[in-house]
Amino acid sequence: YIPADWINATPEELVRPSDTTESATRDAIDRLLTLADRYYQSGRAGFGYLPRRPRLAIAIAAAVYRAIGLRLRRRGCDYQQGRVVVPRWRKALITIGVMLQPRLYVPRRRKHDMALHQALDGLVAPQPASPHIKDPAA
Repeated sequence: YIPADWINATPEELVRPSDTTESATRDAIDRLLTLADRYYQSGRAGFGYLPRRPRLAIAIAAAVYRAIGLRLRRRGCDYQQGRVVVPRWRKALITIGVMLQPRLYVPRRRKHDMALHQALDGLVAPQPASPHIKDPAA
């Protein structure tokens, strides 16, 4: 899904694009994949902080979705060719590769890219503190 403000086209124009619309859409897809890579990198740095049970599944899912983006980019971000899939054998290799990553199990201290949060600003209203959590200032 491409943010609507990244491309000025109707759904009909995306299905039967002019050369200009197709080029703009490919550029938007490439931009989205570049942004996704920043999020994947940031997310990988935090795997060691996740609870053990879901950590591996989340890491594998991230790696598989990233592989889909890499395949789309290799075909020139051409969305007209149809759906991009990662074959089962490749998913198995990705799974093995993720399981063998020692950094998956150890929290890594590294400067966080706060710019990744800009798109979230204003989406969620501040929540009141839970009555079950003691305020250390109180």
